[in-house]
Amino acid sequence: MAEAQPAEIPRNVHIAEGSLVLGEQVFRRFFSERDPAIEIGSHCHLEGVQFALGKRATLHIGDYVFAAHLITLTEQEIRIGSYVFASFNVVIADTDFHPIDPAQRLMDAIAVSPLARGRPRPPIATAPVIIEDDVWIGPNSTILKGVRIGAGAFIEPGSLVTRDVPPRGVIKGPATGLVWPAGVAINPKHHEIYAIDSVSNALFMFKMPEFFVQLPKTNPAIGR
Repeated sequence: MAEAQPAEIPRNVHIAEGSLVLGEQVFRRFFSERDPAIEIGSHCHLEGVQFALGKRATLHIGDYVFAAHLITLTEQEIRIGSYVFASFNVVIADTDFHPIDPAQRLMDAIAVSPLARGRPRPPIATAPVIIEDDVWIGPNSTILKGVRIGAGAFIEPGSLVTRDVPPRGVIKGPATGLVWPAGVAINPKHHEIYAIDSVSNALFMFKMPEFFVQLPKTNPAIGR
């Protein structure tokens, strides 16, 4: 079996010291005109990956990230933090790449066909995907548009992630099943409180900056 070779790097892709990007298909569907379009941190090992970026898309990868046969499908923005592990055949997409509505889907099919005659494609929804630090993503998992995965989360193999995952949360299965935590989780960094309903498998997120107001430091001179 031949060893993977370093990919030829486009001029608008910036890779930090100590990182390796290996494979023949890495930039086969790379069309981004942004600069930088892709930023990869230091000491990453990305083997057999495929970076499919549209003309206005960006991809940011932090430090010490390992990914094997990862596919990113980007029309807007995907951000992957540091110390992230993505196992075999993980797919991350920030867009549906076609309308969901049946009538709009038909219009889109015509627009990209020889029958188009200048017809524009209908609007297609996009939303950034954010994966924070220290996340483990199991093989054959899919992460869809608009999702943010909190720091330290664990995505079990074969999961389909369609909504936010709290920090240190555990997701399992094709229905984004929230295995852990149960009850309430707090994310001080983003001033959020997550309430988990294990019966209905629902995750509720509340923005409550007032809950995280830093108390003033006490004056040791008071009371003397």
